[in-house]
Amino acid sequence: MIYRVFERIHDRPLFYLPQKSLSFLYYIFLGVDLARSEYNILRDLDDKDFDGFQPWVAERFGEQSTISWAEIIKRSSRGEEQAFDKFFELLEEYKKTGTTTPET
Repeated sequence: MIYRVFERIHDRPLFYLPQKSLSFLYYIFLGVDLARSEYNILRDLDDKDFDGFQPWVAERFGEQSTISWAEIIKRSSRGEEQAFDKFFELLEEYKKTGTTTPET
């Protein structure tokens, strides 16, 4: 489910967000996660796979695992739009690895 949401936003970011911004994308993610929890929506395999994205990003950037993936990506970017684009690059890289840890 979450990968489909991200795909739709990536294809038409200004349809879903007021601006191309990783922060706004992260708020959407939090909303989806909250709705899934509040309404007992079962998590699919994509959702379970995405659980590994945050520790993967943290390890890849040498950050603490307690910092959100959005904050880690923003710290290594020059603004919200670049962070938005970098998120999707990292997401594709993560999906290709098939692991929860970055390749070295």
